Amino acid sequence: GVQTCALPISALSHLLHRNLDWDLLRSLAIFGSLGGIVGALLLTSLKGQALGVIVSAYLLLMGALIVWRGLRDYTPRLISPARRRLIGLAGGLIEGIGGSWGPIVTTSLLGSGAVSRFTIGSGNFAEFIVSAATSAFCAVPVVPAGATWKMIDPPAPVPVPREPLIVQFAPAVFVVPATTDWTWMV
Repeated sequence: GVQTCALPISALSHLLHRNLDWDLLRSLAIFGSLGGIVGALLLTSLKGQALGVIVSAYLLLMGALIVWRGLRDYTPRLISPARRRLIGLAGGLIEGIGGSWGPIVTTSLLGSGAVSRFTIGSGNFAEFIVSAATSAFCAVPVVPAGATWKMIDPPAPVPVPREPLIVQFAPAVFVVPATTDWTWMV
C-alpha cells in the first residue's frame, strides 16, 4: 500500500538531508527488526481493543511528558544504547502486531530527551528497514522438518484454493508428526 512507496522515499529524504544518527538508526533497525519478527509470529493474539487501550495510555503518558519537558525548556540529552535498543524492540513488537511504529518510537525517543531532527529521521529510516525485514521474514515459511500442509474449511464462505501453497493467506494448519525435533527453534 502507501507504506510501500512512502517509507523508502522518506528514508531516502532523511538520508539526503543528513537527519540520521547512525548509532541510533543501527539500534532501532536491528532490535526493531527482531521485535517485528517476534510480534508478527507470537503476539498477533493481542490485536484488538486491549492493545488499543495499552498503546493509547502509553501515548497519552509520553505526550504529557513531551509537553511538560517543552514547557520547562528541557535540553535534549544522549540516550543510552540499552534504552535505544529497548525502544527499537518495543516499536518492532507493536509494528509486527499491526503497525504504529512511529507513535511508539518517536514519542519514546522524544520523551527520553533525544534531538527531534535525528529522532524523526532515524526513526523513519529504521521503520523502513524494520518493515522490510518483518515482511521478508513473514514471506518465508518456518516449517519444521516432516511437517505437511493440511487444508481446513474456512469459517465463512471464502474461496480457498485446495492445493497447498508455500505462503497462503487462507486457513491452513501444519500437520506435525509427534517425532518432530523442535530443538532447532531454540
